[in-house]
Amino acid sequence: MSIPKYPEFYPYILKHTDEPKTLSELFEIIVSEMKIPEEALAIRLPSGEPKAKNRMRWAIHFLTRAVLVEKPSRGVVVITPRGKDLRKKYGMNIDNNVLQQFPEFSSFLDAKTAGSEEKSTGDHDEFTPTDQMENAADRLRREIKTALLKNIMDKHPSFFEKLVVQLLKEMGYGSKGDFSEAIGKPWDEGVDGIIHEDKLGLDVIYIQAKQWENQVGRPEVDKFIGVLTRKKISKGVLITTSDFSQPAKECADEQGIRCIDRDELVELMIDYEVGVKITNRFNMYDIDEDFFSE
Repeated sequence: MSIPKYPEFYPYILKHTDEPKTLSELFEIIVSEMKIPEEALAIRLPSGEPKAKNRMRWAIHFLTRAVLVEKPSRGVVVITPRGKDLRKKYGMNIDNNVLQQFPEFSSFLDAKTAGSEEKSTGDHDEFTPTDQMENAADRLRREIKTALLKNIMDKHPSFFEKLVVQLLKEMGYGSKGDFSEAIGKPWDEGVDGIIHEDKLGLDVIYIQAKQWENQVGRPEVDKFIGVLTRKKISKGVLITTSDFSQPAKECADEQGIRCIDRDELVELMIDYEVGVKITNRFNMYDIDEDFFSE
């Protein structure tokens, strides 16, 4: 079971607020009754709040707009007489279509969807504003990942070798000084970069970069292991613009070699801002109920 959409919380909120309930009390009751699984409850927003609880809070917000519940004090919710009448009439079959019979909610929804396509697509029936921001960020991230990979593949292999060294430096490997280099020479024996984790160069990581479209198989991992063995190096990173076969990954794991495929590569590039730059930031706001509790 996935996390319920916010309108799915409506009937449960109205069912359990005859007596005032705190948000935490209400969430605990509803989670139990809806049988939301632990794995769904473990999904959190960047703020740390469980996504399910965030959706319940938005549901309360929309019910408040319809004057079906109210907050007599900070963080406390109770049903209104209108809410009781609606619950008696519709039972557990309460959604946004039902709420639109109330002018307060209808006006709010019109203002909320003004200038957007939400009304025609029905997005307001499924996604909270927080969900919509997350979905937009996810779509943008997917587009950036695709564009990053295309740009990498359009460049010469020597550029990719320098890129992976720069990425590892940004991740904190060999970053205290100039303790990393891209080799990329005919005599490098398949080693495309070196990271020195200490100033004396006693702890070394060898890097191999495969700017490939085809899958990296077990033979390529074996060759890299051979190089590390001859050089008496214990740490290696194998990075590709494609992916790894299962035998290749199993062999690398056995030998302590870290494999990074194309998906992880572009994820790391975004996380450590290598080849990308931040052009906009958006703040998410919520009501400070402590401020209004006096």
